Amino acid sequence: MCDLPPRREMQDDDRKIFVGNLNWRVSSDDLHDFFKQWGQIADARVIMDRDNPFRSRGFGFVTFENADDATQAIESSNEKEWQVRPLPVAFWVATQRHKTPL
Repeated sequence: MCDLPPRREMQDDDRKIFVGNLNWRVSSDDLHDFFKQWGQIADARVIMDRDNPFRSRGFGFVTFENADDATQAIESSNEKEWQVRPLPVAFWVATQRHKTPL
């Protein structure tokens, strides 16, 4: 019988949320500061524009330390206004990009 590594108790899928429609001036620190009201945050990241690294692409991700906090944040903030914009907030869904052979 082979020993398998222990299964992670918390998966990112249960703790990571997508936040859209962000103001272009929102920073990762701003995102962290806004969502910390629902619990301890492991990571908050605004995705920046490739051509202008000082400008947001308008969305980001927040990973909470605990899944219940992520659920509470979604329930409390989805479609609520922040910085004059309604925020779509939902659990992050991992996608896999497939490369087709040439």
